[in-house]
Amino acid sequence: MSRILAIESSGSVCSVAMFEDGNCLEVREIREMNSHAELLANYCETLIESQGKPHALSLNTGPGSYTGLRIGVSLVKGLAYGYGIPVIGQSGLACMARHYLEGNQESDWIIPCIDARRMEVYQAVYDKTGAEVSPIRPLIVEAKAWEGFPGKKVLIGDGAEKLQEILAERSDISIVAGIFPSATYQLNESFRKFEAEDFLDLAYFEPVYLKEFQLLTHKKEKYVG
Repeated sequence: MSRILAIESSGSVCSVAMFEDGNCLEVREIREMNSHAELLANYCETLIESQGKPHALSLNTGPGSYTGLRIGVSLVKGLAYGYGIPVIGQSGLACMARHYLEGNQESDWIIPCIDARRMEVYQAVYDKTGAEVSPIRPLIVEAKAWEGFPGKKVLIGDGAEKLQEILAERSDISIVAGIFPSATYQLNESFRKFEAEDFLDLAYFEPVYLKEFQLLTHKKEKYVG
């Protein structure tokens, strides 16, 4: 029997979930900005009291909110040292892409986007198998964004929702609202990494901030399969 406590603190969602042997036992979650400092530790304590001590911790290491990520990392390191258990690092963008693909296979490319500021987003591109084909990076989005990926593209996440106007003329792009990072999305990957003993270095790991931004110009990105 293996239990994993998963934590999401990268943005507007404060979310904690307890998994056991590939199943989600219990979730505490609220979408409210600046709630992590007040609620995250309490959610963890509540789930540990009700479900038992975890054998590992799973965490969205970024990108996202600087403050939220720092709170999450500090809490996880404290729990890991206190219980003597390992930490599994996950990408929130990859987790959102896998979650979307569980019930949707129509699009050729899945592009999760996290709001940065103005027309900037943190994004990555995944194919319909969930494989990353363009790495996580910050971009200033223009009307011809992602033209280098032929076929149907779906954008998800809070960063995608703000792009509706600038991408309104793009028939190859659809935007799906209401998908935000959640601890529950970490379930399958957390057990895969746990079994593979793919753990973070507890003393040295830090959040993925991606402070530098790049401009997405009209030049097409070339995808090499």
